[in-house]
Amino acid sequence: MEAAQPDDRTRPEARQASPRSPLNVRARAALAAAVAGAVLGLSMVARPADDGFVWCMFRRVTSLPCPSCGMTRAFCALGHGELERAAEYNLAAPLVYAVTCFVLALALVELAAGRALLAPLWRRVRKAAFAVAVLALALAWIVGLATRAAG
Repeated sequence: MEAAQPDDRTRPEARQASPRSPLNVRARAALAAAVAGAVLGLSMVARPADDGFVWCMFRRVTSLPCPSCGMTRAFCALGHGELERAAEYNLAAPLVYAVTCFVLALALVELAAGRALLAPLWRRVRKAAFAVAVLALALAWIVGLATRAAG
């Protein structure tokens, strides 16, 4: 006689938390808060540097700035309250910085509440957010290229 096999659902390794469980919600919220918090925190500590070193591979190869060129320096300027300087580095940076602040705030609320807020919001606005992001980066890139050509 063969021994009874345990049902797959009763084995500990088969019992995983659902994506909406408070544990998974809090884990995702903690990750989002950690990343956004680190980015914003570093932007407040680091100063924007114009040391001449170019990290951007697109710019190194083509000698043209990419759509996100200057974003790091712009974030550092924004972290120090220098909005005008940030806009000179990358016109889209203030929008991206504001979204990063919003994600941090929402992730912290989600972490405290244990309720999913980021994922449902993202599902509702992702198409519009993507379009706005592409448009903002394209506009910033065109302005940056025009400014570079003019000056």
